[in-house]
Amino acid sequence: RPLADGARDAYVGLHADKTHAFHGALDELSVWHRALSLGEILEWVVSCEPTPATHASLVVHERFEYASERADVARRRARTKASASFVNRLSVPAAARPAQARVTSGLKLSELKVHRMWTTPPTDAERKASDELALERREAVRSGFKHAWDGYKRYAWGQDELKPKSNTSKNWLHQAATMIDSLDCLWIMGFKEDFYEARDWIKANLRFDFSAGVSVFETIIRSLGGLLAAYDLSRERVFLDKAVELADVLLKAFTSPTGLPCTTLNFKTGACTFPGWTSGAAILSEFGTIQLEFKYLTQHTGDPKYADAALRVMAL
Repeated sequence: RPLADGARDAYVGLHADKTHAFHGALDELSVWHRALSLGEILEWVVSCEPTPATHASLVVHERFEYASERADVARRRARTKASASFVNRLSVPAAARPAQARVTSGLKLSELKVHRMWTTPPTDAERKASDELALERREAVRSGFKHAWDGYKRYAWGQDELKPKSNTSKNWLHQAATMIDSLDCLWIMGFKEDFYEARDWIKANLRFDFSAGVSVFETIIRSLGGLLAAYDLSRERVFLDKAVELADVLLKAFTSPTGLPCTTLNFKTGACTFPGWTSGAAILSEFGTIQLEFKYLTQHTGDPKYADAALRVMAL
């Protein structure tokens, strides 16, 4: 990805795929801004001698010194490991690293070496075979999705889920969960006719005034997230309107005495409860992962109440 001058950190990812310009064993190289300049990064990754046949693998060796926690042991061992063992850690010479940034496990980075090794580029025949295999696999995935969608459309249209063995349906969110959850895939995979058919059903039938307790978290990530994804891809206003309608109902979940959103909400009555199996406690993995959808909604409506509600929990 492009690297900007002055960026605090940069991430360069190369994947082992012969269809890419670079291939090899490197998954991700994390470079801290004080360790390497932009020019050095570009020299190693892009190469200062670009040619149509240029292909390279990068191998990163990070040398760490291990200091025993026991003060009476003065021995130090040196370890050299592949960069994948220390993914996302700061790759910085020890002299340039601030004390607070040192690896907390007792491993102190003392040396960083980047080796560029030239490899043989794939032939035209290998590229052609790789492309044909990729297209075959892509169509297999697309066909599998369409098979599942057609089954849902035939046996569970407008319901949450299809039960494939009995060809019956199941409702637990009462929001056509499979339909909304599939909108982005329909668009991306090119099933536009099915996408617009689902859009029309949602516009005419999707309601959020039913009397049933449903999961707040699952509604946010499936229904609210699905509607916003469909809007982002298609710019069809109906999806944003429905997302606003749903979010306004979901805001009732943020009125608990603790300020944390409840786990289960009755959309009609506003009854808000926490699960018994947590002894009435809120679930961090739920209320701590719902910020994206509400922030996106604020971004596209201009109304701060959605982002404020989701972000408020981070300050509690």
